[in-house]
Amino acid sequence: MLEIFALPYLAISGVIGWLIFQPFLPAHESESLLPAKIAITDLLAISLPISIVFSLARWIVPLGNMSRSMQATVAATALLVAIPWLTAGLFLVPKKFQISFFKRMAVMGIIAPFGVLLSVGWIGFVIWACTYSLLYIVPSTIAVATATLGLRILGCWVCQADSNFVGDRAADRDSLQEDT
Repeated sequence: MLEIFALPYLAISGVIGWLIFQPFLPAHESESLLPAKIAITDLLAISLPISIVFSLARWIVPLGNMSRSMQATVAATALLVAIPWLTAGLFLVPKKFQISFFKRMAVMGIIAPFGVLLSVGWIGFVIWACTYSLLYIVPSTIAVATATLGLRILGCWVCQADSNFVGDRAADRDSLQEDT
C-alpha cells in the first residue's frame, strides 16, 4: 500500500524540486556545494517568508483570539522554519559570479523558501483544495504547476551573470595586470 502513495509523491516532489533548483546546479559545477557567506541582504530577504507565516497564522486564528503562549509558539515556529530556508538559500547563491542585491533577495526571500515548501508540500495544497470539492483538483494542480514554472523562471534569471558585475571584475583584473 505504501508504494501506491509514497512512490508517486516522491517522484512528483523530485520533479518539482529538480525543475525549481536545476538552474542553480550549473553555477556550482566547478566548485563544491558550500554555502555562501551570509550577508545583510539575506537577513532582509528572510523577513518576507516569515511575514507570510505570520499573516497565515493571523488569518487562521485572529490575533484577538490568540493567547500569549500561542503568539509565542507562532513566532518560534516562524523562526525555526526560517533557519532551513536561510540555509537552503545560502547553498543556492551562485558563487562563480557576484549577483546583484535584487537577485540575492529573490534567492533568499522567494526561491529558497517557496521552492522548498512547494517541493515538499505540494500534496498538502492539492489535498486541502480537494477537501472542499474534487472539482478543485484541476485548479490546484494548475496553481502548483504555475508556481513551479514561476520559480524556475526566477531561478534562471538569477543564474544569468550580470554584465556590469562581470565587466567590473574584468576591468579590475585588467587594471591590476597593467599596474604590474
